[in-house]
Amino acid sequence: KKIINIITISLLLTISFSTFGFKSAKKNKDLTIEPSSHIDLGKVKVGEKKDFTFTIVNNQKDEIKAVISGCSCKTELKDKVYLIGGGAKQEVKAKFIKTEEAGSFTVKLSVYYKLTENKEGNYGSVDVEYTVEVVK
Repeated sequence: KKIINIITISLLLTISFSTFGFKSAKKNKDLTIEPSSHIDLGKVKVGEKKDFTFTIVNNQKDEIKAVISGCSCKTELKDKVYLIGGGAKQEVKAKFIKTEEAGSFTVKLSVYYKLTENKEGNYGSVDVEYTVEVVK
């Protein structure tokens, strides 16, 4: 039931952002990811987990609210909602947790954002993708 709720919320977010004209931050640069929107975690042994971080950069002058969405069956996030001031950066702590089977995995996290004040525009999203190889 929890997985169905997560899937439903993810679909609703996707539909909402598509319907209301949310733009991709990759195109408009309102929000960027450091050091890169693609992270290579390398190799992890079966049964071990892998911590990693990335930084959300608010390139706008106004504060934004950022919400991170992704598959909780593969990724554990310390926090999922952040308020990030204009021109500020926010480190995000995450952990790859799906390590019971060997294989290569590519996992996508989506960072949705909007201005905290009621202003038109400046809504969007950017994806963070990470890869990892789980070995025996």
